[in-house]
Amino acid sequence: MFRHNSASSIMKYILVTGGVISGIGKGIISSSIGTILRSHGFRVTSIK
Repeated sequence: MFRHNSASSIMKYILVTGGVISGIGKGIISSSIGTILRSHGFRVTSIK
């Protein structure tokens, strides 16, 4: 399993896209993915 290591970390992005109406769904998906990644030791930052 990979852990956050500042010496050899590579920044990666996950983009969640969709229309204006699906804003609630995008928020739920984004927060769920962030929670899963954090539970596995990754550092997660959300940008809107």
